[in-house]
Amino acid sequence: MRKTLVPRRTFVTAIAALLCAVTLTSCGIFRIEEVSPDPSTPPSEPTTSPVQPLPSAAPDLGDDRFSLRYTPSASLNPITSTDANNTQLAQLCYEGLFTLDEKFAAVPLLCAEYSTEDGMTYVFKLRGDIAMTDGTILDAYDAAYSVNQARDSARYKSRLRNIASCEATGFSELTIKLKKTDYALPTLLDFGIVKYGFMGAIPIGSGPYRYVSADGDAMLVAFESYRDYDKLSVKTIHLVECPDSSIGEYFTALTIDLIAVDPNGSLTPQIRRDHESRYYDTTAFQYIGFNPRTAAVADSRVRRAIALAVDRETIVSNTLDGRAIAAPLAFSPAHPLYNASWVPSETHIPAVEMSNLLHDAGMYDTDNDLWLDYPTFDGYEPVKLTLLVAQENPARVAAARSVADALQRVGVNVAVTEVSYSVFATRLANGSFDLYYGETRLPANFDLTELLTNGGALNFGNMGGSDYAELIDNFLASPDDATRAGAAQALCRKIYSECPIIPIAFMQHAVYSARGAIRELPLSPSGVFRRITEWTFLQKYN
Repeated sequence: MRKTLVPRRTFVTAIAALLCAVTLTSCGIFRIEEVSPDPSTPPSEPTTSPVQPLPSAAPDLGDDRFSLRYTPSASLNPITSTDANNTQLAQLCYEGLFTLDEKFAAVPLLCAEYSTEDGMTYVFKLRGDIAMTDGTILDAYDAAYSVNQARDSARYKSRLRNIASCEATGFSELTIKLKKTDYALPTLLDFGIVKYGFMGAIPIGSGPYRYVSADGDAMLVAFESYRDYDKLSVKTIHLVECPDSSIGEYFTALTIDLIAVDPNGSLTPQIRRDHESRYYDTTAFQYIGFNPRTAAVADSRVRRAIALAVDRETIVSNTLDGRAIAAPLAFSPAHPLYNASWVPSETHIPAVEMSNLLHDAGMYDTDNDLWLDYPTFDGYEPVKLTLLVAQENPARVAAARSVADALQRVGVNVAVTEVSYSVFATRLANGSFDLYYGETRLPANFDLTELLTNGGALNFGNMGGSDYAELIDNFLASPDDATRAGAAQALCRKIYSECPIIPIAFMQHAVYSARGAIRELPLSPSGVFRRITEWTFLQKYN
């Protein structure tokens, strides 16, 4: 019970109850591309009425308002919201115990320091100078409440499944106990912390901005008691409703000033405004999965041959527009522990090696129809494989087709089947597929348990198993970088040799802004706006 703290939690102002929140996962900046407008691409028409009308003739330099996209009908809760627009605003209103640097390492934020002796029990000391927007000071009860709410939420349940208990063991001390060893737990604790007992649509937080609605206009106003208030170049951020189909038009018309594209989404805005594009790494992982109930792909030699059909560099450059990093291993090349020598060198031309592997598996064209057949107890059976892909993402569809084309050239009959995302998810759950082209956002500790172990939520084909569980546990339980790198190498090489999945790429997130509007835009894997106090705006906004 928190009897001594009840009085300060009782007097909550009406405005404080309207605080905004959301969470975003993005990453550190790698490059900037300057993109000129494309006059050949007309903007699409909006499908719903916007909050603000599009200006008929906006000046090239824009107005004096900094505006971001917002969904007023959706929650701004950083723990429960699933709206893509609002989750991108979360970092402006809520902060995590930690944030991530550009190499996916945890950096204390609301947490001042932490300790663990065994990677099982963690003690976190919170900062004592964190003001919340209702006038109180952040404490361990707020943090414990938020972590426990996140453990039960659809959004973070999988990420935090290893937490056995979380409780406040002092006003500024938080203790978390795990079910199994993980020395990278802090990398998972970058989601927004809210005030104890507040889990509504707009809970109370401690971020640099607070939500305000006046005369029908929604905005984020700089929080005067925020510790770095003076570093906020923009004091008011205007929120504008904008349908997916019109985001490029709104940006071109200067109605919104920045677009952050979720790497898991299919949104590719058509922009005619002169702008800069910034890309940075994420843990969004593209891969090919298998169903071992299909005899041919149950054979590791066949899966290895299929892996050789994946031209990652071409997929990244041609179908993903260079907005990804080719990944021959299930570990991001952007991670500081990654080592290119972990990838075994191929000594043959891929097409030749593919044919050799298929022949080793006993696959031949026994009926002269130009397609390979697979051996059975009764002879041979035709191989007709389907590669399932969600049609909403054109880049993934194109990547799947490139893999199918390469396999067809060596006699493997593979057809790409494009279905809606809902049908895609249903067929994966029912096991109605041979292969599938998937994408998932891995946790920042690169835990592959859900993909490769029995009962894993993403292990649709029941590939992998206990051997992989042991290797994954060894990786997470490694107390230092040297041991961790060795464990990562062992895991990646086993995946490479047996191919329970075929890694393809780690996606990059895109941020679009008007050319010259923002000179410095440092980013974090924890959110596009996490480091907004370090942004340098060349234009002054009111």
